[in-house]
Formats: sequence, structure tokens, C-alpha cells
Amino acid sequence: MKKSLQTFLFASCLLLFSCHKSDVLSTDSTDNDLTSNLRGESVGGSSGGVTFRCESCMMTYPDNSKLPRSGQVFNENEVLVATDPGSTTCGSSPDYIKVWYSDEHPICLGVRQVIVKDKTGTTVTNREIEPTTQSPAMVTNPSLGALDQDGDFSGNDVATDGGRPLWPALFITDITTGLTKRDGDWQQGGTAITPDIIYGMWKTAVRTVDKTKTPALVTITVDADPNKSNGWNLAGGEAPPAGTTTDKYGALVKWDVNKLIKDKKLEPGHIYRLQFMVHDGDQNKTGGDVGESCTTLYISK
Repeated sequence: MKKSLQTFLFASCLLLFSCHKSDVLSTDSTDNDLTSNLRGESVGGSSGGVTFRCESCMMTYPDNSKLPRSGQVFNENEVLVATDPGSTTCGSSPDYIKVWYSDEHPICLGVRQVIVKDKTGTTVTNREIEPTTQSPAMVTNPSLGALDQDGDFSGNDVATDGGRPLWPALFITDITTGLTKRDGDWQQGGTAITPDIIYGMWKTAVRTVDKTKTPALVTITVDADPNKSNGWNLAGGEAPPAGTTTDKYGALVKWDVNKLIKDKKLEPGHIYRLQFMVHDGDQNKTGGDVGESCTTLYISK
């Protein structure tokens, strides 16, 4: 039985949207139904012979599928206010996959410095990163600081099993052969993909690993907020869909579709589950302030 978008929005904040407002994937839709919808005629955008077709997606976490990660709570999903593909757009400019962020603090762009303390002393390592903004900016191929996904010098938060990337991340699962597959999700051990462009305002963080304590104590300290907020002044970046929630600070993050195809992360003719993950700029909740959402995408041949 199919339910309305409104019903799912109230039922679960983990749902990202369908391009068809009244045709949201329910838990008893069949694989054949969704595959037909995605590969058939539906709303989408095209560029260079690539066409997007989109359907809804449900995160369904936390669960016991691959503990401890699959049991990790995400406590700031509301900062991911819109995506393209999304509820009102389906590849409106399909050269890019886009995520819009809005919150009372700027988005966290990553870790600029890692401090490791042990019995022999303290090691401070600086990483190249776009500095905390004081006014709206746009950067192509942004430097994101520490990118390691494990170890003392990782760019991760304090979540279970080594943490989640503090920089805006995309995770991709090819679900062409099984629409319930999630193996590319962070919770299943998937690989994080860095963004190609960021617009708006952001801030950076310092990661401290205190190995004089047992177990080692990891803390994340974010920079102070800029003095002035930007709302949806995105320094030339596209505005979010009409009616999108607005808070003090906004950002737009993009992944280049053609680059993803070139790098064999996406392939025309395949169906994908896309998981998005971003951190907000205060990091004062247990496990880190982080939001996630997902969408289902078909790229025609």
C-alpha cells in the first residue's frame, strides 16, 4: 500500500524524498514495481545524454544489521534541509548531485588540526583545509583537512567503530541487482566520497586524541561561529527549492556526476542508493551532531 509523502515525513525523519510527491516508496512495494518506475517514464533532468529518474528512500537505521555501526544514532537529520535529487527536484541540473544545509551554526567542513597526546608528549599535525569563512564563499575541489578514515589522525567524529567523516560525505550503493541492498552505506562499512564544490559558510574543527587515558579519549572542538550569518546567500550557488527551511547559516554541497561516472562510482543504466552525511557546527551531543538522508537514483543509458 502506498502512503503519502506527508505521512512518511511525520512517521520518520530518516526519509528522503521522492520526485513524485504522491508516489513514495512504501515498505511493501516490490522490486519490480520500483525498477519499472525508475526505468520508465518519470520526471527527471538530463545533460550530455544522462537522465536522472528518482524515487524515495528510507534509511531504516538504527538496526542490528551490522553492529556496532548500524546501531549508531544520527541526531541532527533536520540540518539536511533539501537535496537534488529531492522532493521537488529530480536532476534539475543533473551535472551535479546537491545537498543544502541550514542550521544555527555553519556546516563543519572537516578537521584542520589533529592533536595526539601520549606519555611521551604531544604531537600537533595541521591539515590543509579551507579556513572558517567570515563571509559567503565558493570553493571548487575544496581542501577538507584530515581525510583518513581510521587511526589517530583520522578526520572522523567520536561515533562508534572509528567514527564518521566530519566533512560532507556521499556514500553510494549499486542496487541494480537488489533494491534492498545497503552495502555502500556508512553503517555497512561503505567508502565516503568527498564533495567537488561547496558554497556558503562553513567552519573547521580540531580533533584531540588523549592516549594517556584508557581507553583513549577523543574530543572534537569546532571553531567559533563567524560574526555574520548568511542565510541562503550562497556566493553564486543555487538557492534551495522553494519553501525550504532557513536558519542562520546555509551551505550548498555538490558532487560532480560526470566525475563520478568517470571514476566508475556511477554507471548509466544502473540504479543507486545515495546516502548523504553532514555535521553541524557545534558538536555538543553524544556521538557528534550529524545528519543523514538518502535517495534512490536511476541514471539512464
